[in-house]
Amino acid sequence: MSNALRIEHTNSQRFALPGCLVDLELRQLVKGDEVISLTTTEAELLEYLAKSAGRIDPMVELTVEDWGYSLLSRTKTVYVNICFLRNKLEEDPRNPVVIRTIRGSGYVFDVTGGKDCRQAA
Repeated sequence: MSNALRIEHTNSQRFALPGCLVDLELRQLVKGDEVISLTTTEAELLEYLAKSAGRIDPMVELTVEDWGYSLLSRTKTVYVNICFLRNKLEEDPRNPVVIRTIRGSGYVFDVTGGKDCRQAA
């Protein structure tokens, strides 16, 4: 099963991740009984990552062109917003499984949370 198949194709604004549901239209995620708001920037970044699930995305490509930041500012903006998203999405933000850093390359968005989809339950 492809990682991308876990994202609902009927409404690309809503999808499930391990431990939470994401609604980009409402800019929020639900973890258990908790509703967590996302900033516009976090929602845009999360949408970009979700659309490229399973691929390594270089940091400089992760910014929306019209944010209007310099390369250095964009890189820092991405880093900070990745940290914010990890704090909201991940069970253990210090050991992320959904948004993983590939040192020297960028980020991988893993909709399985590090679990092999081919393994039987």
